[in-house]
Amino acid sequence: MSGATLRHNQIVAICTRGFSRLSADDLAALYFVDVKVRAADDKILYYPDLVDCLRQAAHAELIIDQPSSLFEVTSPSTRATDRREKRDAYCAMPSLRGLPHCRTALPRCTVVRPIWERLVRV
Repeated sequence: MSGATLRHNQIVAICTRGFSRLSADDLAALYFVDVKVRAADDKILYYPDLVDCLRQAAHAELIIDQPSSLFEVTSPSTRATDRREKRDAYCAMPSLRGLPHCRTALPRCTVVRPIWERLVRV
């Protein structure tokens, strides 16, 4: 992971504010900046831009194992990895309810939800 651009940082800040507006029932904990998420196969760690976590072990300090939603801001240099490798790894997580991602070049957001072992764009 290299340093983020200012545009990338602004998009993450806007999304953080948006997620923060959710009720306490919908959002137990919101993490951003250098948070590690363990893939379902327990071998790979990823650093998503935002992590919504409803169920997390109280003793966990470094790695999130059961994220509810993961948010990625993709750039031209990371888009291929984010849309293939990371998406497949994230959607294999049983706790995941949604995977929003936003491109830095376009002001739109796409949400991918794992449903019955297939990916559905919302």
